[in-house]
Amino acid sequence: MKINKYTLLLAGGLMAGAATGYLFTCNQSPVYPKVNDIRKAVEKNEAAFNKRIAAVHTEENKAALNLAATKSKLEQTTSQKQELYKTLKEVVVSNVADTFIAVVNESDSLFRQVIHQQDTLLNIKDTLIAVHQSAYASLRASFDQSWQQQEALLHIDKQLTKDLKKQRRKTKLVAVSSLIVTGLMAGYLISR
Repeated sequence: MKINKYTLLLAGGLMAGAATGYLFTCNQSPVYPKVNDIRKAVEKNEAAFNKRIAAVHTEENKAALNLAATKSKLEQTTSQKQELYKTLKEVVVSNVADTFIAVVNESDSLFRQVIHQQDTLLNIKDTLIAVHQSAYASLRASFDQSWQQQEALLHIDKQLTKDLKKQRRKTKLVAVSSLIVTGLMAGYLISR
């Protein structure tokens, strides 16, 4: 049985075409998010965090002003109470005056409780702010470290991509040269 030279040439061409097609379509490089997109997202989150801290500071300042106003009212009430004690002792019967003094002392103790509660709330807010700032500093340090690691990985990826392109070129050259050699051999065999 004799092999037709065109059939042999056709089979060699199909094999070479399939090998070349495979080499051009394999090992495509992956797509990574852009560094600028990540930086923009980080800046946006950082601005929101700073805005929340500013709002907490504003609330703390309002609470401090309320506390100062309450303390001044307490001092004013105390001075008014002392003036009323003097006038009550002179005008009213001692029994009525004692009852009034007990009521004033009770309201005075209530004011002191309110002041103590406001001081406690301010201390809690200060502690929360310190905890949030500490957590933010830790998160920022972790982010900076991961950022540096990502930059290093991107550099390594670029180097590996270059190496892969070089390897592809070499493989294509080998495929083309083997195609030429196969063609030459087929031509030689056909001409014999």
